[in-house]
Amino acid sequence: MLQSSKQVTNNLAYDSLFVQTGYTTFQPELAKAFEYVGTGNREVRISLREGVRFSDGSTLTAQGLEAYMKAVIQANAISTDTFPVSGWSTPDPTTLDITFSRAYPDAQLQFDQSGAFGTPVSAKKLTSKDLGVATFGAGPYTLDAGSTVAGTTYTFVRNPDYFNPALQHWKRVVVKVIGNNASRLESVQAGSHSMEQGTPSEDKTARAAGLNTVSNPATSIYGVIVLDRQGKLVPALGNLKVRQALNYAINRPADAKAVAGTPTEQVAAAGYSGHYDTHVYSYDVAKAKELLTEAGYPHGFTLPIMYESTDPLSSTIAQVLAPQLKAIGVSVKFTTAPSIQAYGSEMGSGKYPAVIQQMQGMAFTVTTARIFTPGGLFNPIETAPPSASYQSQYLAASAASGAAAATAWAKLGRYITENAWLVDVVGLPSTYYASKDLKVPAAWGVFPDPVYMTPAS
Repeated sequence: MLQSSKQVTNNLAYDSLFVQTGYTTFQPELAKAFEYVGTGNREVRISLREGVRFSDGSTLTAQGLEAYMKAVIQANAISTDTFPVSGWSTPDPTTLDITFSRAYPDAQLQFDQSGAFGTPVSAKKLTSKDLGVATFGAGPYTLDAGSTVAGTTYTFVRNPDYFNPALQHWKRVVVKVIGNNASRLESVQAGSHSMEQGTPSEDKTARAAGLNTVSNPATSIYGVIVLDRQGKLVPALGNLKVRQALNYAINRPADAKAVAGTPTEQVAAAGYSGHYDTHVYSYDVAKAKELLTEAGYPHGFTLPIMYESTDPLSSTIAQVLAPQLKAIGVSVKFTTAPSIQAYGSEMGSGKYPAVIQQMQGMAFTVTTARIFTPGGLFNPIETAPPSASYQSQYLAASAASGAAAATAWAKLGRYITENAWLVDVVGLPSTYYASKDLKVPAAWGVFPDPVYMTPAS
């Protein structure tokens, strides 16, 4: 198996509390059930399976899960703006109750295979230095350190204490890290490996080679986050008409065609909360220039943007945006980060007014909290929170359910677009290619989980 994301290695050794299997569907895994208690979406209850053991022999308990969550919050400096926990309770060893200071919908996304708290670590190993060289999860496999080369090859062997042996289809799983898309595809075509992460632009080639092409229901939105929405670094960005001009300057249909994606102007993908039906922006260079003139920038301005150069899609987005913005007088000055780690560090420095970012189009409440709230992961400049009107609408939508919630979230999604806090460009599904001897589920949520892949019959 080839992979450019560490998620697949996490899932092998660290099983998740729940597995997201569709747009809004979850399958119980280490946990038996998830439910909101009472009304208003302010308290959740997680019920764990009994007898689940970590690879170090310890047992998964509600108290251990609470300790793990607190460790994650501390290690990642997760603020109460993005995860508004206000209280914890463990009425018995398999029940964890979490109370929030405000309505918090979509909380289950935090506990699936890609959620912040979804893949628990043994409470006994939370501060162990061995975490960097060994695995201490409750997954179907454990890392074989002797057959592993960090950054290149990761070998996993069966965990003898895994709670569901029927899911351990393989005696051994080898994950090889190959950064070049073409090389990964060629390796699977040649039969050297069974599966790889692809890109939509390679789908035709993969199918022609006889590979199975599987796309999951998650959609990643690529575009520009305007971090400096108050104009602290670049005064022009504090003007609504300027930000709207940037959106009118983008030829989304052409850009989407360049990367085999779907044009989009919004942060929520179709089918998820926050998505709305009618467009706010069209491709209109004359309108963009008119707005810049009205805002006092008839000759444009210079816009610094940072992106991760090792992400081919971010690089492509940068290449297509530059000439389109130049056409309205906005000169883009790009800075590249050589790795995801460097990108995170640079973005967190507060030096950049805008960044090209991949956003999960499915998690509207999570994504918007990270971008627009003080203390949010994607708000390093500490831009002030949105208007009081937005805040009140957000809280009302968070506490709502059913059709009322869907309507409220769609209104907020449009509000974000109209205020041009983002310059979204394209939506892309997560695509994977598998050899004919591998049977892959039709849907698995945000990332593939090798536990559910089986030999083809």
